[in-house]
Amino acid sequence: MIVNIISALVIFILTISVIVLFDKNESLKENLDELEKRNEYLEEELTAFWLSRREKARGTEC
Repeated sequence: MIVNIISALVIFILTISVIVLFDKNESLKENLDELEKRNEYLEEELTAFWLSRREKARGTEC
């Protein structure tokens, strides 16, 4: 009887742990998606910055 109660508690705790980990995983996936979008934006901005500097450098060479 006590073994059944302990087994039920262990199963309950493991179930809650899996639910919490799944929720955390989804949250991390959302954060990763946001970071990837931000990274793409920053790469575009950096490329534009360096292209503008290159054009300015070419303008001063002439």
